[in-house]
Amino acid sequence: MGILFVYINALQAIGAATPSLILSLSRQGFIFLPCLVLCNSFFHLDGLAMAQPMADMLSCLLAYYLFKRLKTAYN
Repeated sequence: MGILFVYINALQAIGAATPSLILSLSRQGFIFLPCLVLCNSFFHLDGLAMAQPMADMLSCLLAYYLFKRLKTAYN
């Protein structure tokens, strides 16, 4: 999660407010809720425990993608 927060703050620092907002909302909304539903349907109660780490990892991947995309746009 620390890496995700670093990416969120880095995006805010370079003036990319929209990608930063997307990352903030994705961790507990856009990514977490579908992970929660999918993990619950496949793994039942264990899936509920796996949904948060999975959503954090997917949010970190999204953060890396957005940061790289913006970094190449500024170069």
